[in-house]
Amino acid sequence: MRMFLRRLARDTDAASTIFFGLALTTLMGTSALAVDFGSMVLAKRRLQGITDAAVLSALGSDAAGRNAAIRASIAASGARNVGVALVQPGRYTRDAAVDLDQRFTSDPSATGALRLTLRQDVPLFFGTLLTGRPTTQVATTATAARADAAAFSLGSQALAVSNGIPAALLSALAGTNLMLTADDTVRLSGSSVQVARFADALRVQVGKPQATFGEVFGSQQNLSDVVSAAATASVDSQTARLLASVANQVQGQVRVGDIIDLGKFGQDDFVDGRFTASVDSYTLLRSLLQGADSRSQQVSLGLTLPGLASVNARIAGGPGTVHSPLLSVTDAQTVTLRTGQTRIALDARAGVAGIPGLATLDVPLFVEIALATARLSAVTCNGQAGSDRVSLSVVPSVGTAALASYDRTRMTDMTSPMPLGTATLANITLLKINGYSNVALGGTHAQTVTFSRAEIDRRAVRQVVTDDIVTGIAASVLRQTKLTVATGLLTVNASLVTSAVGTTLGTLGPGLDSVLNDLTAALGVRLGAANVAVDQVRCGMPVLI
Repeated sequence: MRMFLRRLARDTDAASTIFFGLALTTLMGTSALAVDFGSMVLAKRRLQGITDAAVLSALGSDAAGRNAAIRASIAASGARNVGVALVQPGRYTRDAAVDLDQRFTSDPSATGALRLTLRQDVPLFFGTLLTGRPTTQVATTATAARADAAAFSLGSQALAVSNGIPAALLSALAGTNLMLTADDTVRLSGSSVQVARFADALRVQVGKPQATFGEVFGSQQNLSDVVSAAATASVDSQTARLLASVANQVQGQVRVGDIIDLGKFGQDDFVDGRFTASVDSYTLLRSLLQGADSRSQQVSLGLTLPGLASVNARIAGGPGTVHSPLLSVTDAQTVTLRTGQTRIALDARAGVAGIPGLATLDVPLFVEIALATARLSAVTCNGQAGSDRVSLSVVPSVGTAALASYDRTRMTDMTSPMPLGTATLANITLLKINGYSNVALGGTHAQTVTFSRAEIDRRAVRQVVTDDIVTGIAASVLRQTKLTVATGLLTVNASLVTSAVGTTLGTLGPGLDSVLNDLTAALGVRLGAANVAVDQVRCGMPVLI
């Protein structure tokens, strides 16, 4: 036996057969693993296609139908043993400065992006011998986003003012008499200019027909050319004639992009019907005239009002702390619209009865309106006809209304508060009447306003008011006025005089409120309130990201 083993060890015949047998075993094992691996790769590739289709279908449905859309996509693929591992709604930030893996953020309430993970059990052929299991699991993830956008505005509203204040305001802003009547301004307010048509007409007007809308809006243009383009874009022939007449009378330059923020639509260079946002002609013209001078402005208006001997209005306004467009088209929740800070001073003179030797009473009313803001909160596209919604986060303007003396030389200085003091209502021989009242409106927290598709289609204007808004600002100020009467060298509360003056002030409230409301409406602002509108909602097509 020992001799046999020695010969076998020295025998080299058929060695290749032995090595081949050993190698064949290894080769067969590797081939078996390759078959299973290839099967898994193929299954994962097919599952990725199913996941991509399912996430696109789900994002195009509303939240309630999302899971049903996913199941329908899986069933349509014919694949078996496929399950849902993760359905994660969220938001997708299209910002090159943000890393790709950080652009998607989970948000259960969001509808603009969706991440989906599917898993599938794949049968093993030879791997069962190693794992002891008949199947293994593969998983794939797909993320889709939809660029939903909305066009919304702050401060615009339809005017129903027929007393000439809007016409006088436009002429004051233009620095010349535009010869507009009250009926003209009502017509301007009731007629809209489609922004895309306006941008297209402006390119032609300034001799740059090949420029994008954003390029022509982003550069300084002659104000006359801009108003002429608005006239061309107007669908109402009478409004077009009014705007053309104004264009021949105005001077200066304006950057339209400061008034209308086109967002991504600024890259367009032709009108394709996707962008249908519009703005009423009066608001557009007023904003253009205001935008032609970026500094603070002051205009004076002489008004007439029944029961008052005279009413002089001073209006000062500026862009506020941050310049903001009137209308913005965006899908970003970081875009905030702001109204400009506004000051209105009404110097009224009224007759007074019951006080010997006193015929008239001076009533100085000062109103300061701070910024109102509106921010896009959410665009909800559910994939169902008529169910689209847009939500705005709105902070109404706050400010002060006072019967007080004020410094007329500081009306345009928006960098510091206006100092207010006791006002002299009358000052005749041996009689001096003083008064002071100050009403401040707060309520600075944001309120959410949601517009339905029906409200968007009819361009409804919604008003958001502060929690402590009062009906009749001027009337409230006059009711709360504290009066003091000085006769000779002795200061006393003379009940007869204060009663007569108080009665007079009480009768002035409704009339002054009417003037104040008309002025703020013409300016697109209001103390303690904000007017907002959503002009268009555009639901984008879901795309893989």
